[in-house]
Amino acid sequence: MAEIDVLHPETPRDERLLPWRAFLVAHARITRRLDEELRVEHDLSLGEYDALLALAEATDRRLRMNSLADLGEKMGADPSSWSPQPPPP
Repeated sequence: MAEIDVLHPETPRDERLLPWRAFLVAHARITRRLDEELRVEHDLSLGEYDALLALAEATDRRLRMNSLADLGEKMGADPSSWSPQPPPP
């Protein structure tokens, strides 16, 4: 009898992937909800909050720009669009 390889499903529809799909859907919903709430309550995106949190936790509250860019990339942001923004009126 052939041994089943649980780490390498045979097809994308393999039922062994159902828990992983459920996790991905839940993660996406939670991430969207957090982003929406941060935008409404604090005018910050989740990515901006994540960057501010990284700065707050960094030694002397400083990070090299490439560290922030790496963080932004992980969050799906485009670091080339980052520039100081004028304060709102």
